[in-house]
Amino acid sequence: NILAHVLGEYEFYVFNQFDNATSWTEGNKVYTYDNTEIKSIAQKINFYNDDKPVGRYVGIRITNACIAENDNCVRISELGVYGLRDNKAPTPNVTFHAATRTLSGTESGQKYRIDGGAWQDIVTDLSEIVTGACTIEIYMPGIESVTEDSNIQTITVGKATKPTVTGTNETFEGKNDGKISSVDSTMEYRKDGDQWQAVSGATIENLAPGTYHVRVKANGQTLESDYAVVVIVKGDQEYTQQSISAPGQDVSVSGLLTEGAVLSVDPIAAGNIDYDALLSLVDTDANTIIAAFNVAVTEGEYTGNLTLTFTVGEENNGKTLTIYHKNENGQTKTYTAECTDGKITIIVEELSPFLLAAPKNGENTGPGGDTTSPNSETTSPDGGVPSDSTPPTGERNNMVPWLMLMFAGIAGVFTFSLHCQKTKSAK
Repeated sequence: NILAHVLGEYEFYVFNQFDNATSWTEGNKVYTYDNTEIKSIAQKINFYNDDKPVGRYVGIRITNACIAENDNCVRISELGVYGLRDNKAPTPNVTFHAATRTLSGTESGQKYRIDGGAWQDIVTDLSEIVTGACTIEIYMPGIESVTEDSNIQTITVGKATKPTVTGTNETFEGKNDGKISSVDSTMEYRKDGDQWQAVSGATIENLAPGTYHVRVKANGQTLESDYAVVVIVKGDQEYTQQSISAPGQDVSVSGLLTEGAVLSVDPIAAGNIDYDALLSLVDTDANTIIAAFNVAVTEGEYTGNLTLTFTVGEENNGKTLTIYHKNENGQTKTYTAECTDGKITIIVEELSPFLLAAPKNGENTGPGGDTTSPNSETTSPDGGVPSDSTPPTGERNNMVPWLMLMFAGIAGVFTFSLHCQKTKSAK
């Protein structure tokens, strides 16, 4: 009966939540009715909101209102009457973002629960709550004696499948050319302890040795997958054919060496245990000591045989020099090489102390005074005489015929002497 008793202009508004300061706007107004004169004791008003907002509440505001009482008109500045649009709260329209594990589109007063658990006040950050695939339910409680609870919105959270990927190890140490294959743009990766990075192609290349994680990224309401672990193994040292020399020393070496290898050459002399051991092998009456060095490769490594070149001076051209070498096992090796252009070259298996000896008077004399062939090699225990200094057993066997002839000659002379004596006595 409000229309029968209150005269004025009626305005109808629709909104979800009432705020006296902001709800009475033209954007929310859906209908205006002129009731400055009583038209009916019971006036039914029908209106359509068309493209106007849809909300939980209908608000009725009366302006220029007055109530007829006898012949006096008592003006009412404003009268607000609020009615429900329907008797059930609207269903929530909330979105779950798997990448951040957050909710958007929530409203104050809503409730949520995970996998049928207890209802709780709505929050937007679920990063510590949603840890895997689950179901999120959300509803808006009704207002007692005014509205009913809303329908429940159900959000199904999925989880991506763990990817199957393959790794390729670093080829050589320091190359940083490891690789992960069987990936695509739906994935992301990281080195253990680093931040996640997006994958842009079918492979992840130029990887340093280490442990890597690869997973399918979160997308929409689907969580990221568990990560696959790929270990990129450090490569072996890379050996390349190189030639290096020692600064200030007339020694060089060539062979398969690692990058940055440095040749170290340190002279050694009497009193050094290695020098004294090698000197004991030399026939110093027939040979002159030219030099002795401890040779090594530092700041890198080598593999296989090495070609070692010593500069010994052109005065030794044409001579066959003897090189004495003590290896890491304590054994000594003896090499011989002819001097050409003031240099001698030998091929060795390892580097360590070397002693160089040249024959006196231009004679080619080997260890212990024996003549040796150029570029030959013999081995002997530490400090001992090289094995080629002992005459072969076969040489002793060749002396037997000569001894037999010698004894036969002696017997003949002895017989002849006796015969002469007998003849002389007969006379």
